Amino acid sequence: MISSDVIYNLTYPNALGDYKSQEEDYNFNNELNDNQKPIIVLFGWSGAEDKYLSIYSKIYEAKGFITLRCIIPLKTMFFWRSRISTSYKMLVDFLSNEFEDRLYVIHCFSTGGAFAYQHFVEAVKLNPKAIQDVESFAEHRKSLGIEVSMKMYEDSQHVKHYPPNKLSYTESVFLFVNKCFESSMV
Repeated sequence: MISSDVIYNLTYPNALGDYKSQEEDYNFNNELNDNQKPIIVLFGWSGAEDKYLSIYSKIYEAKGFITLRCIIPLKTMFFWRSRISTSYKMLVDFLSNEFEDRLYVIHCFSTGGAFAYQHFVEAVKLNPKAIQDVESFAEHRKSLGIEVSMKMYEDSQHVKHYPPNKLSYTESVFLFVNKCFESSMV
């Protein structure tokens, strides 16, 4: 799904796919049926290109999850910011119709991802106050009682943490997803 203001890519996993652990991968317990799995929403960093963001969505798709990649183009971010809310409202309407009773796992990349997430949240009427950086954004969400997981990599380039840290990265991702499942089943 592409609008001129925000780029969305919804990817369904291959129905015949083998979702067993890869050697470099964290062993995720994937025993949920497809209707119980959350939708994974990835909000790209500022200036993200879908071909790079898709590297991260494939982590989830390899385990049988539906992913939604969201990117706000820089042109929109700087010149047509007023259009972003309308685009996210259309996205939220689509998601509520298509995946009515599903949970969502949100994966934000850098401040651009936090910015996009803020617009997404506003579209579902939660209206969080504006947060300027990832750490204060995470702390704000924690203060609201929302589960937040962060992992800092010092040995890799900004928004290129996965290739040199595959095991650690996938372990962090799926430990968080497991934690989300545990709390939703209580």
